[in-house]
Amino acid sequence: MTRWVKDLRLAKAARALILTIPLLPCGPAQADLARSTNAITGLSSWELNDHALSLELVQRYPSQTTAFFIARGFTETAARELAESGCVFQTIGKNTGPENALNINLAGWRVIVNGEERPLKLKKQWDAQWPTDTVTPAARIAFRWATFPTEQSFQPGDYNWGMTTFGLPPGAVFDLKVVWREGDQAFSNIIPKLQCAEDPA
Repeated sequence: MTRWVKDLRLAKAARALILTIPLLPCGPAQADLARSTNAITGLSSWELNDHALSLELVQRYPSQTTAFFIARGFTETAARELAESGCVFQTIGKNTGPENALNINLAGWRVIVNGEERPLKLKKQWDAQWPTDTVTPAARIAFRWATFPTEQSFQPGDYNWGMTTFGLPPGAVFDLKVVWREGDQAFSNIIPKLQCAEDPA
């Protein structure tokens, strides 16, 4: 039997097999999650793309955050407490969808440590814990502007960024449950094994 006859028979058999396989409905597209590390800074970032949500979380060194807030009027003690107990990430959110508004409310997000869920430490909680003689009104305004909005609606193409605090010590590893709405639909996803940055030795 010649080679081309064998190939023809194999092709016909494969075609017959394909025709007998039932077509199954396709599910929704899988979310895309990627982690990368900046070769220069050593800081890691996690990027989630799910439905219309594009979310990137970038580590910040505690010393980096401390210096940032000292430069905006915080005392060294208050800035260091925020940086070292806050587990601060730069957070970038965007609506990549074609038509619906995307709504984020950080009050619904959850930090998961050892199977236990806890809420994020939001900017109003930080603001409430600072005595008036420790953090000035001007410094509080700078903090509010520098942090990611607790609640925001993103129209298609809209994006925003700012710092988010997760209330954990440097080096802590946690999962993050992210929730959001697109129009009338609610969505959620979990970003695993985020890690709070530690200052380089």
